[in-house]
Amino acid sequence: MRKFSIKKSGIILEDPIIKSKTNKNQIQLENQQSSLNEKISLHAVQKHLSILKLEEALIILTLITTAVLGRILLQPLPSVEPITFIALIAGSLFGIRKGALVGASSWYLSNFFMFGGQGPWTLIHIGSGIVAGTLGGLMLKKPTIIKSMIAITIATIIFELSMNIMSGLIFYGILTSFITAIPFALTHLTSNIILSTTLPKSRTTILKKGKLDEMTMCKQFIKKLKQKRAKTNEL
Repeated sequence: MRKFSIKKSGIILEDPIIKSKTNKNQIQLENQQSSLNEKISLHAVQKHLSILKLEEALIILTLITTAVLGRILLQPLPSVEPITFIALIAGSLFGIRKGALVGASSWYLSNFFMFGGQGPWTLIHIGSGIVAGTLGGLMLKKPTIIKSMIAITIATIIFELSMNIMSGLIFYGILTSFITAIPFALTHLTSNIILSTTLPKSRTTILKKGKLDEMTMCKQFIKKLKQKRAKTNEL
């Protein structure tokens, strides 16, 4: 026979079965509330992440536009260009693929507004942009001035070697092409090295103003919530 709650001498004796059911119901309500809170949090973070991705796309578009306009404006100065520098920043911020995209797109689009236009050199330009973006993603995840100078030196030398070999094979001969290119190559290398000294600070500024550091945190938070929900569903 079940024993119901009895009040005797100020003491309440509760039925164990009723108490157990009450505890189970309470735990179930707490789990449901926790699950609801997690769903709301997940939705809010996913919405914020989508906004951050839009901001990232706008920053990438801005970098390409800046690189194209910069090269056009610097056209009177032979061999001075901002594209290698900007491609390195893009690779440093967004990784190899997006860095390569910024570099390749900037060279290709800017060629439409240059005196030489498009030609055999366009392939060299696109390849150089890809190289710069790749180097940014590989070498400049945590950039310093020294690392930036090394990365831009490698990218510039690869560009100059490729361009002079191509010019030598098509137009002037290899030896003539390299000899006549010396002053332009030195100008190109010097201007790029000077630009590279501002790369770490430029990267930090873009990272903070664009709130790009929040993207990683959002992705990690979403991953943890999904893992927690998966474990809860398994139980």
